[in-house]
Amino acid sequence: MSLIKKKRVWLSSVIILLLGLYISTIHGFLSVSNPIKAKILVVEGWLPNYALEEAAKEFTENDYDFIITTGMPLDPEYRMVTNGNLIFVPPKADTFPYPGNMDQPELIIGAKSTPLLGGYAKFKLFVNSKEIDDIKTTGEFKNYNFNLNMPLSAIDTIRIRYYNDAFKNGEDRDLFVDSVKLAGKSFSARTDYFIYDRGTYGGTDIFKTNSIAEYSANYLKYLEIEEDKILAIAAEEKELNRTKSSVMAVKKWLEENTNETTSINVITLGTHSRRSWMIYEKQLSELANVGIITLDDIQYDKNSWYLSPKGWFVVLKESAKYIYTMIFL
Repeated sequence: MSLIKKKRVWLSSVIILLLGLYISTIHGFLSVSNPIKAKILVVEGWLPNYALEEAAKEFTENDYDFIITTGMPLDPEYRMVTNGNLIFVPPKADTFPYPGNMDQPELIIGAKSTPLLGGYAKFKLFVNSKEIDDIKTTGEFKNYNFNLNMPLSAIDTIRIRYYNDAFKNGEDRDLFVDSVKLAGKSFSARTDYFIYDRGTYGGTDIFKTNSIAEYSANYLKYLEIEEDKILAIAAEEKELNRTKSSVMAVKKWLEENTNETTSINVITLGTHSRRSWMIYEKQLSELANVGIITLDDIQYDKNSWYLSPKGWFVVLKESAKYIYTMIFL
């Protein structure tokens, strides 16, 4: 065998060895879990509902003082993550200027959906207590137009009832409402004119949210965590590294509200945990001892992640982000 062929064989063997080592160790490395005895449980607000339910279980079964949810400000559209009612209470025409026809106003609702097994979100539209239409959305924002045969002054509420929520195999069907335009005036679904009444209409599960942190806090309340033990700390603005933005918001709160070193556990999902732990430890080193709790990502089997396209996607993405974090943060 020539020297060149020997070098090629040697190089191929090294590459195969390194690839095998990477596949066998990387998921466990990125998905580190190292909880400590802590007073505060920090929940990354982007976690899916099943993970928030595990976070609630962790909180209730251990001796935490309170739970912090983190996350970015939300986009203008309103994401309805469970069946329920998005209720718009339009301001009265005698106190608010409407540029359009107020005798028979046009109503336009901007909405879209995430799919589940090819099926999209459906909603029923009610004006006051009258059902106007039953709508099936698509995966792209679309305007749904309605001509209301009543004067604007007679409209008390416009209600969007989402009724076919579902979650399966990591896919989650949600309804997004961007805005409601009434009589020529457009209202973002994130304004104070809207409330989200989850579940049965007229129940007690009613809230408004403007950040992922607030959404997660509300979901924890829904899971019967005591409200006075939940604190939503939203990042002030979106940045390139969202985890660091959230950590800095927690850091600011700790600086303003604690006089001595405290202890926290950060709860997150799968391969994101190593990077989260590193950022929290680095930024909070003088304020808190930090532990990490990782929950399984149910979109793939962690023991054979390399057999799943989703497994490869999250592992490669988090590997790259971990290297970036080490070098630049």
